[in-house]
Parts: sequence; C-alpha cells; structure tokens
Amino acid sequence: MGALAEKTLDGIRADVATTLQQFGFHSTHTEKIVKTCVPEASPGLAAPVCDLDILFRELKEMDIKIALCTADSRRATEEQMQILGIEHMLDDVVCGNDKGIIPKPSPHCAIQICKRLGVELDEAVMVGDTIADLKMGRVAGLRASVAVLSGVGTRETLSEYTDYYLDDASTLPSLIRDEIHQDFYNKRG
Repeated sequence: MGALAEKTLDGIRADVATTLQQFGFHSTHTEKIVKTCVPEASPGLAAPVCDLDILFRELKEMDIKIALCTADSRRATEEQMQILGIEHMLDDVVCGNDKGIIPKPSPHCAIQICKRLGVELDEAVMVGDTIADLKMGRVAGLRASVAVLSGVGTRETLSEYTDYYLDDASTLPSLIRDEIHQDFYNKRG
C-alpha cells in the first residue's frame, strides 16, 4: 500500500512536492505542478462490492452506530456518499481535511468519533482495507479491527493489525453478532 490509499490529500501533495524538489524542481514551481496534477479524489469511481443498503439496514437493526473515517476530502466524500445513497445511514463522518483531525493511523479520529456517538472504545469495531485503518483501531483500543479484503489490502499486508478477515463487508453483521459481540447478542436472546 502507499500514500494514495492511506494519506490525506495534503499528505499526498506534500510527498509529490518533496519528490519533485528532490529531482531539482524549484519550490515555487512544485506548488503549481502539485495543484494541477494531484486533484481531489474523483467521486463516482468507487463501486460498492456488496449491497450497502442491506448491509447498513442490518447494522442499524442491530442498534449499531455507523461512522466513516476517511483520508479523502470532505467534498469528495460527501459527493461519493450521495452517489452511493448512504449519507442518511451514517451517524458520523470524519474526512482528511476536516479541521483539527490527526489522520490515521493516529487513534485521534476513532476516539473522537466514539466520544461523539457515546460509544465505549472497547465496544467499537474498526472495519477497513488499509494498514492505517486497522492500526488506528488497534492503537485506539477498539474491541476489534476487521480487514475487508475487497479493497487495497491483502491478507498478508493487513495481518499484523487485524483480528478478523472478510472477503467483503456483506458478512459484517453476522461476524459482529456471532464472534465479536457474541456475549452481548447472546444476552439479548
């Protein structure tokens, strides 16, 4: 994995500028090149690998709060959420260019999301496809970090930071019910 999958837009742009300067470009030129050649993420390019409406409805029926923490910009994220039709299902959204955030893999965003949603850290689950996603869950002390293998990460690259693997997110509700929060759902009957 690398910067495109894990860093914020500002982080990617800084890396590109540094590389250009290492190749002899003057800093006054690198800013213009970076702004032209490193645009925001293009909404509409992501395609769901499972039925998100069914997935999110199942999670909501289980009284699970859903948050999104992404390195993408707020504008691109909101456009993508609208295209996918999921914006009304999310309880919180944190983006890479939101003021005051410390990007993944820092636990900052996970801690802030849990605080805002009234969820204890040891009851929250991080689901992601990058090392930064899963490491954030681990460092924050979340109950579990779940690797989704339908994204950029592989079993090998994500193994150090994951507790569970899913081919795609469609089986997340049963994993939560039958494995991760088995104690809670068994008590409910």
